[in-house]
Amino acid sequence: VNVATTFFPTDNERTNSPAIATGAASASDQPPAATVPDSSGAGMITTNDTSAVAQQPGPPTPVIAHASPWQLSALYGPFTTVSHYTGEASASWNAEVQNGQAMSFGAEIMRMGPHIGLGIGVHHVEYRDQLLADERSTTDQTFTNHYSLLSVDTTVMVVVDTINQGGVIHYVCQQIDTSFYVLDIHTDTVSTAVVQRHALSQVNSESYWEIPLLFDIHTAIRRWSFGARFGPTIGLLSARSGSTPNSSSDGYTDLRDQSFRSMVYGMSARMYIRYRLGNALYLGVEPAMRGQLANALADDRLSRMSSAYGCYFSLTYRFP
Repeated sequence: VNVATTFFPTDNERTNSPAIATGAASASDQPPAATVPDSSGAGMITTNDTSAVAQQPGPPTPVIAHASPWQLSALYGPFTTVSHYTGEASASWNAEVQNGQAMSFGAEIMRMGPHIGLGIGVHHVEYRDQLLADERSTTDQTFTNHYSLLSVDTTVMVVVDTINQGGVIHYVCQQIDTSFYVLDIHTDTVSTAVVQRHALSQVNSESYWEIPLLFDIHTAIRRWSFGARFGPTIGLLSARSGSTPNSSSDGYTDLRDQSFRSMVYGMSARMYIRYRLGNALYLGVEPAMRGQLANALADDRLSRMSSAYGCYFSLTYRFP
């Protein structure tokens, strides 16, 4: 009878064994013993040769999770401005306002949860429009009267004598050639065109540093992130250029000479799609819109409110 025998160490052997004393793996952690035939044909031999056991593949390496909820984003992209001029001062402009294009850039820092985020940013934005003003002119007319005498030849019948016959009076007439002078009036009209305002094609621009308070809603599918980000903004005026027709419609007023509000409240909103590169960087495309909620000018007779729509390209770093 062929018998395979397994020996178990005693408590004393288990204590004095170097492999066990140094924390080596227990018998349950070792590969199972393999039974192979003896080359002499006498029986079966039990061996612990691990080369006879097939190696099992290990589990896949997990994606490194982010321990920090903070992320930093850099933004850059083109925007189209839509401006509206209203008020008493703009009623007689006789001008057209067209949309303008400008670039915007900024940075944002966010604290992101599983699906909700909150943060703040700073954006440099420019509201730019094209003003097309027609020429305005008036026509002055001067009237000049010229007087002259015109000679008119004619023949008139003149009574030269009377005869009374039996109580009946008879008149004796005679034709006399004579001339009359008639007063003639001739009026000359002189028209003079006076240009009050020349035609103008002018780009008007206002630049702001906007500070948005941002709320974020997002989700993720594998390497893709989808979300929406919106919130109120505070715009701090940094520069302005251009001109508008003046109130008397006889020229233009430079925007730098007009009174502007140094701070304007607004709003911003956008959606984004981002793709994760590695474990920390994201590239994104983010359609966006923003706008002012108050008059940019400090003049009650003229109001200028602008909004813009466009797209940001973003690079985001998620802190580990």
